[in-house]
Amino acid sequence: MNQIRLSSPAKVNLTLDIADKSTSGYHRMQSIMMPIQLHDTILIRENNNKGIALRTKGLVCPQGCENSAYKAAELFYGAAKIRPAVTITLNKRIPLASGLGGGSSNAATVLVGLNELYGSPLSAKKLLQLAKKIGMDTPFFLNPTLALATHFGEKITPIVRKNSALPRVLLFPQKGKKKSTTFAYSSLDLSLCNKKKESTKRLLNFLKKSPKAWDSGWNALLHNDFEQLYLSTSTNQKTEKTHLTGAGPMRFMIRE
Repeated sequence: MNQIRLSSPAKVNLTLDIADKSTSGYHRMQSIMMPIQLHDTILIRENNNKGIALRTKGLVCPQGCENSAYKAAELFYGAAKIRPAVTITLNKRIPLASGLGGGSSNAATVLVGLNELYGSPLSAKKLLQLAKKIGMDTPFFLNPTLALATHFGEKITPIVRKNSALPRVLLFPQKGKKKSTTFAYSSLDLSLCNKKKESTKRLLNFLKKSPKAWDSGWNALLHNDFEQLYLSTSTNQKTEKTHLTGAGPMRFMIRE
């Protein structure tokens, strides 16, 4: 039987500026997004049965049709007009509702994996359309690379660098009740947002022009408008500031 195994990476938002809320209900934003080493593993395997079977192991995650990987498979088979007959095994390492984009990454990885498994029946444009139906950060994971995300997060512009190496990212789990992305966005005070656009512009310029993989001086430019929802924390042993990974409570620090 045909099968394919893929890594489904987590991401961090180096910057995240929320401009306003559109009449569609989505928030206009811009963000420099970067994939990191932490990843889930997805095995996609054709089977002899009808339907989509999702098996999960590792960290706790939604089951069955509530899982974004399952939803992505449904969308793929519907768009490709292929009878579903697949088993998806998800080894979950990315914590749920952490701001690391695990669910969106899983969905995009399944879309890409199924398309490859069946000989690319769907165009890149169609995959993008399907990804947006799952979430506005899902398109980033169709080709996860350092990029600027704009509009509602679905417009992705890769950042071309002189040094393509990615810096080391340290993660710091946070205690307390986790917030869903929808709840986090609805809780924002927009009057406090979009104040650090110039920092995003400066970091983008450094990333494009510098031959360094990372410069410690750039850490001062990292920011996230969701900080207003969480208490600022620092590591126990150092005074270096940590940063939110996204809309969730997980925090990170970059080391050269």
